[in-house]
Amino acid sequence: GKIDRRALAALDVGQRPELVPPRNAFEEAVADIWAQILGVERVGIRDDFFELGGHSLLAVRMLAEVERVRGRRVPLATLFEHATIESLARHLASSAHAEGEPGVVVLQDGAPGRPFAFVHGDIYGGGWYCRRLAPLLGNAPLIVLPTLYPDRLGVPATIEAMATVHLAELRRVQPKGPYRLGGYCHGGLIALEMARRLQADGETVERLVLVDSTGMNARFHALAPLLDGVTRRLRPEARIEWRADALAQLRYYSWRLRSVRRMPNGARLRWLAGVLRRRLGDGQRADAGRAATPTPPTARAVLEVDDPAAVLGGEGPASRLREEVLHHVWRAQGAYVPRRFRGPIDLVWSRQLWATAGADPTRGWSAVSPAVRAFGLDATHINLVAYHNLPALAERIRACLDAAEATP
Repeated sequence: GKIDRRALAALDVGQRPELVPPRNAFEEAVADIWAQILGVERVGIRDDFFELGGHSLLAVRMLAEVERVRGRRVPLATLFEHATIESLARHLASSAHAEGEPGVVVLQDGAPGRPFAFVHGDIYGGGWYCRRLAPLLGNAPLIVLPTLYPDRLGVPATIEAMATVHLAELRRVQPKGPYRLGGYCHGGLIALEMARRLQADGETVERLVLVDSTGMNARFHALAPLLDGVTRRLRPEARIEWRADALAQLRYYSWRLRSVRRMPNGARLRWLAGVLRRRLGDGQRADAGRAATPTPPTARAVLEVDDPAAVLGGEGPASRLREEVLHHVWRAQGAYVPRRFRGPIDLVWSRQLWATAGADPTRGWSAVSPAVRAFGLDATHINLVAYHNLPALAERIRACLDAAEATP
């Protein structure tokens, strides 16, 4: 009955590593599943499933839930090789990117309700959250449109080019309207462009729902023809870089106009002339072959990722491809100028990311649409589509769609 305290002190009882929270929607979903199955309050992405008390029977249950979220079978052996959420998510993301996403997936196909086409906007997880979102939206088909890689487009990655591809896929499964469109993150910009083109073709767009998409260039819609004319002689790749950079400068200088307004007229004109000279000079250098720029820090801020390479899977071709996709998506957002949309827009935005939304709760979309309804949810950008927040998001989207049905 005596304790050998020296032997006890020598035991390596181990310590749980510092809890690292999930960094994207798929890691959030898996963390929630683990917490429920293992009966723990919180799970970090570097916690080991088996060290938290998991065993083979619980592993089977857990992987069945992951399969339900992911939409594809996950072999049990995968968990023994990738026993942390970080490792498991990297492995599944790499395999998904290697396989490639289908052009369109119809969930709840054959359901009696009106279809809702949704551009999932998930760069990291392949839009797996849509598997759980579909039944929460009601008894209707959910048409899921993927993130497009540059090689899939065959042309420089722009929002307009992505909309062209998605429209062709959408019309293949839903040839005629009325249409209901939506999108998350950059997917919202693509959905808006699709909606505009459908209207131009004489189709009815019944509802457009944007989930945490920001119209950062919306107020410059009157400048779109001018930008097209200035960049017409540039090569396509240089044109996108120039537009994205010029629009970023315009956003910055529009903020600075408060001080410029206090300048004398002559000084104000000299300032404007200098800005235009610098922009045109940059465009000529870009046309001569400017090297690709790294992903801007602002891209990481919007996507809530401090280290995209770590989230995307470390080294290797798959990781480099996803980093390239991140850059192309951010550049496409920065270069896109939304044109006028003849219809209402419903915006669901994250209160925690857009803390200053009180200044403009429409996130700029009021410059594009005559009627914008904005609804805030208490979540971050990534957490909006996380496993535990999907019911609240689905409830809000469903209310927007129900409002369309009530409109005569």
